[in-house]
Amino acid sequence: MVVAAETMTRLMALEPRVKQTAILFGNGAGACLETSGDGLAAIREVRIASDATFSEALRMDFGFPLQTVEPSSCTRFGKLERAVAELLGAHSLQVDQVGLFLFHQANLRLLERLMRELRIEASQCFMNVEKYGNTSSASWLIAASEARASGLMRPGTKIVIAAFGAGLSWGAALLEAT
Repeated sequence: MVVAAETMTRLMALEPRVKQTAILFGNGAGACLETSGDGLAAIREVRIASDATFSEALRMDFGFPLQTVEPSSCTRFGKLERAVAELLGAHSLQVDQVGLFLFHQANLRLLERLMRELRIEASQCFMNVEKYGNTSSASWLIAASEARASGLMRPGTKIVIAAFGAGLSWGAALLEAT
């Protein structure tokens, strides 16, 4: 079972308060049950990585709010773009062969940049960040649930999930709806 629950607004309320980040975050939770039998989607591959060289770009020390947020630094390294491109390349897939992209819902500018860099059509990328804000690790689970409820995960649909987090860590996964 994959479970992610975040109460980011509590962390943003800690001192020192930083108005540039406080308004960006929301609370949320999601869960996904992985089984060996039939399910909603088959996992084809998961790739994860990290690089502590960029730990100062996005970090959260125990008992403190998000200390340093440089949204551009999380995207300027191109980790998500490369992770998605490498994943697609490993499976000989083109972007237009993917029916659904579910990205970490960090902010609208990041999502728009990813779509532009990877040449993803808006209809292929599910977004709900404007509804909840950045719910951190729970964001892609919430997005996946809403995308499924919207009928975007029809059998045979190839789905790419990609996310990044503090530290700096990132990953991408290829699924196929069943």
